[in-house]
Amino acid sequence: IEHRALLNPYITLFELKNNSHFQVTNSMTRGKRCDIWSYTLIPTSKPGQFTVENKGESGSETDKEDMQVIETDYIKFSLVLSIRQTSSHTITRVSLLGRNWRIPRKMVDRFICLTRTQNLTKNNFVFPDVTDWLPDPKSC
Repeated sequence: IEHRALLNPYITLFELKNNSHFQVTNSMTRGKRCDIWSYTLIPTSKPGQFTVENKGESGSETDKEDMQVIETDYIKFSLVLSIRQTSSHTITRVSLLGRNWRIPRKMVDRFICLTRTQNLTKNNFVFPDVTDWLPDPKSC
């Protein structure tokens, strides 16, 4: 809950590279600043499952992270589960990605069900406040 103020709507670009990896670039405005972060998704032998290659600022590898696409229609939404293992704990992230804010209710219900299977509660949910939000094409 203390991180809610840090989350704004953001835009994600998935770019398929020649080596079958996806370069993922995110951009989010925070005030007058544009934060950009990126990582590479490396497919595993299981369809829809990826290993995240995330280089730290020093160029070294960061914590191990696996990502699984749970469900998608390839057009409007994706339901994604991410598990990151740090030296001290495991971070579980369930993401409901959409091309716009009109995500079908049944997908929101599936999102909630998936969070419950991961032992998350509504206190673990963080949604950006999208009241009056419109992306500024000049900011990022």
